[in-house]
Amino acid sequence: MENFMEYLMTHVMQKQQQMHNQLMEFIEKKETEAIIREEAWKQQQLEQAKQESAMRTESVPREEDEGETQVQSDAKFDSDKKRWPKSEVQALITLRTAFDHGFRATGSKTPLWEEISDGLANVGYTRSTKKCREKWENITKYFKRLKEMGRKRPESSKL
Repeated sequence: MENFMEYLMTHVMQKQQQMHNQLMEFIEKKETEAIIREEAWKQQQLEQAKQESAMRTESVPREEDEGETQVQSDAKFDSDKKRWPKSEVQALITLRTAFDHGFRATGSKTPLWEEISDGLANVGYTRSTKKCREKWENITKYFKRLKEMGRKRPESSKL
């Protein structure tokens, strides 16, 4: 009887080990698939940002006086690179969103901000990692403030 019980326990433990191994293989497969999907999506976002940049450069007027007008209007909105143009903010948001999975992980975020800064440079915007991070923090603060204002608004107020 004792041998039989030992045999059953061994058999159950082997079956549990086999099921555990299958579960671990399944989890690893799904994690790998998720990483591949995220990388493909990130690459797609970078390609989209590059295409938008190319479209912006194609839409720049070719004539000199139109070019001067464009430079003057850009200077008005972006003097000394203090104010971010709307298209640059959109590119930052797109890139930051593409790297969202990395920001959820623990550890230093500096390499991620460097990649975002490089991504902006690839589409024609030169900003430091510090400026990118600060702008993102300001965007999120502004968004949270707007959400708070929306909650505090009286029901009788107009939209």
